[in-house]
Amino acid sequence: MKPRPRNPGAVVVKLTDNNAVYSPAETAYALSLTRETVYNWLRNGTLPGFKSGNRWVIPKRRLQKWVDNLKEATAAEIAAAPFGPEENS
Repeated sequence: MKPRPRNPGAVVVKLTDNNAVYSPAETAYALSLTRETVYNWLRNGTLPGFKSGNRWVIPKRRLQKWVDNLKEATAAEIAAAPFGPEENS
């Protein structure tokens, strides 16, 4: 009997340095996010990217610049951040 894959619906992504743009799946993998989060961030402008036809693309250089400009959160900012729906009510 063959072993079952751990996650049969998983997308296997291999990032290479010669890509000019990344897909949302590649971006999610690189940033340790879900694809849903990446799509939400693209739609609301949090993450740099644009639609090319009916698909989203994230330019490699703009993504790197975006990551480089992220700041470290202080302990006070983390403590003050809302984490659940109970705090948004």
